[in-house]
Amino acid sequence: MMGTNDYDFVDFVEKCLEWKPEKRIDQEQAFQHPWMKDGINELELNMESQEAQKKESEKPDSKLLPSITSGLGQTMLSASSVFLK
Repeated sequence: MMGTNDYDFVDFVEKCLEWKPEKRIDQEQAFQHPWMKDGINELELNMESQEAQKKESEKPDSKLLPSITSGLGQTMLSASSVFLK
């Protein structure tokens, strides 16, 4: 194929486009092909990386937590003093 040096990709496409059905790659063989396996592995790694980044971004910022809780405490003290008067 023109424009690529990826032997596994070219091999995969050639096997998929085989004219004779009995020689054409079937579904099971396609998923076992090195090009397909590499692609699946890469997708899995990307998904794991994205999940880890998402979990990391969902963690509360430890620097903000004391100021948030302090502000919340002040608000609760102010509210309780209103009710206790």
